[in-house]
Amino acid sequence: CRVLRAYGLTPRISLLLECARLLHGEPLIFFFSLGQPGFGCFSFKSFLSFLPGATGLVNLGNTCFMNSALQCLSHTPLLRAYVLSEQFAAEINRANPLGSQGRMVDEFANVLRMLWSDRYRSVAPSKFKRALARAKPQFAGNDQQDSQEFLNEMLDVLHEDVNRVVEKPYVEEPDDDDVAKLTYEVAARDAWDRYLLRNRSVIVDLFQGQLKSEKQCCACGKKSVKFEPFMH
Repeated sequence: CRVLRAYGLTPRISLLLECARLLHGEPLIFFFSLGQPGFGCFSFKSFLSFLPGATGLVNLGNTCFMNSALQCLSHTPLLRAYVLSEQFAAEINRANPLGSQGRMVDEFANVLRMLWSDRYRSVAPSKFKRALARAKPQFAGNDQQDSQEFLNEMLDVLHEDVNRVVEKPYVEEPDDDDVAKLTYEVAARDAWDRYLLRNRSVIVDLFQGQLKSEKQCCACGKKSVKFEPFMH
């Protein structure tokens, strides 16, 4: 009532709002115009229609580490479009022993479909959690885990599930002396091209990059330069 009085509204309006909420059968969101008299309201369901993807994930014990990472991935526009458009289905690599034979990307897609269906306030990712426990046993159970570690492992298994390289060839690394003859730009491009011979997926396109590391011997001065991929 004190809040209502602060905006020039009487406790009688408070009672009216509560009656409207009870009659409607679901929580209402109220808004007040401070510039002119009057107020309005709309349902939570209507509110969700204005905010696509505004759906929560139920905490399954201590799985906030997982839920927060899933929400981040859900709100990555290009990844979401790739999944919700079903483009991923044609690229599932079920023969890849490094992945989950498509189980994780299938369950991830199911979670995204529910989050963006505008039908739920929150969803419980139980099936996703079970698939995760099979693919990555370190995340079995309901103990708290590190969100960054989960995100790394999650992106890795998603990458292998939709890796377009069905049979990975053996790729020989060049000798340090040969790399030293190249410019950094050329050496970096060659290293990335070698990496793509074994790894090509939407995860590589969106979340992976390249780091340059350089080591030099203090005694002889010989230098070693490496260009290596990193995840997000």
